[in-house]
Amino acid sequence: MNKRKERTTDTPLYMNAESLAAALDCGRLTADKIGKAAGAKVKIGGCARYNVETVKKYLHHMEMEQLLKGNK
Repeated sequence: MNKRKERTTDTPLYMNAESLAAALDCGRLTADKIGKAAGAKVKIGGCARYNVETVKKYLHHMEMEQLLKGNK
């Protein structure tokens, strides 16, 4: 079996739950819930990954909803 190469990038397209949790500064289960709610969860090679842009758009939308509710 070939060893997996460790690669890094400043702008990943997809993240695993641990990386998403680190980026959101929350727990892995919370990151998974956010990723699922955003519709960002996909399976790549049997591993769950989350589309970063979809999560960003979802969080921005949720933020705008909260701001609008707070101004009423």
